Amino acid sequence: MATESMTITLEPSLRQRLEALSQETQRDETALIEEALSHFLDLQEWQRQRIEQGLAAADRGEFITDDDMAHILGKYAPKSS
Repeated sequence: MATESMTITLEPSLRQRLEALSQETQRDETALIEEALSHFLDLQEWQRQRIEQGLAAADRGEFITDDDMAHILGKYAPKSS
């Protein structure tokens, strides 16, 4: 697999954490950065896709019913003592 080089600047505390993790796991810092970036991009792409799906559903007039919303909110409402 072809790779490309990139230079990044890290905050000192982030750099220290990366170095510590690299030593603790005996993994190369570049591999750790690639893995972290891959996870971040996967999450961002998933979120963007879900938002686009939600907007498309809203454009089609597909909304949650009041009863369904009350049920969802009821699950997370603070319990009264």
